[in-house]
Amino acid sequence: MALARELPPNFVLKYGSHNTPDAGMCLMEAVAFVAGEPHSDSPRRASPELAAIGRSLNDRYTDDERQLLAPLIPRLVGTQGGGRARGQVARGAMPDVRRYRSLSLRLRAQASAGSSCDFYKQLSGQPIALPGRA
Repeated sequence: MALARELPPNFVLKYGSHNTPDAGMCLMEAVAFVAGEPHSDSPRRASPELAAIGRSLNDRYTDDERQLLAPLIPRLVGTQGGGRARGQVARGAMPDVRRYRSLSLRLRAQASAGSSCDFYKQLSGQPIALPGRA
């Protein structure tokens, strides 16, 4: 799916909602931004179900954990609508969402055990492996 806009250099996902993109963007505000939509945390080109999960994850994560959601931004564009196409796109994004939920639990467990979060550093640079994609 072609994106209407690129994220600014050194983009960082932020907690909560924001009045303008210049004030910061959460996961779903960034989805609206790259989709070329007005500033909102409920982009029209994203599935409402996936958007609700995205908003929840964005606001539950720490600042460092939240950055792991950034690869989902372009994957969430185009998951809106109905029918077969929406289901295929949404199912394609769900493994990523599940992976990040699982990752969050492991990061929190390591942090509570006194780890230095080397696990985060190790995974943060890895590409997301999607089923059926090279």
